[in-house]
Amino acid sequence: WVNTTTMLEFLACQTVDAPVLENPAEEWNIYPNPVQAGKTLTVLPPETVQHALITLTDLSGKTVLQASGWDSIHTGSLMAGVYTVEMIDSDHPSRHFPVKKLEITR
Repeated sequence: WVNTTTMLEFLACQTVDAPVLENPAEEWNIYPNPVQAGKTLTVLPPETVQHALITLTDLSGKTVLQASGWDSIHTGSLMAGVYTVEMIDSDHPSRHFPVKKLEITR
C-alpha cells in the first residue's frame, strides 16, 4: 500500500503545462466555425496586425485558398471538409500565429 499511495500522491501533484500565448493580444479567431459551404467566413486578426495573409489548406496539405486581409472570405469554391487556416503578418512575415482548424459543412 505504501508504494501505491506514494505513487498516487506523486501523480496527483503533477502539473501539466499548457501552451500560453506570450501576448494575449496576439490571439485571432475565425467565425462561424463550422461554416456552411458558400457562406462567408470572417477572420478577426490580432489587434497588432494591420495586413495579413490567410492560407486555407486541406488535410492533404494542398493550399486551396489564399487571401490578403481578413474582412471576409467566401467559401463558395471550397468543398465540405476540414481545413487548416494559417495567418501570417504581411508586414512581418516571420511572425506566425497559431493555426486554426476550420470545418466547412454542406
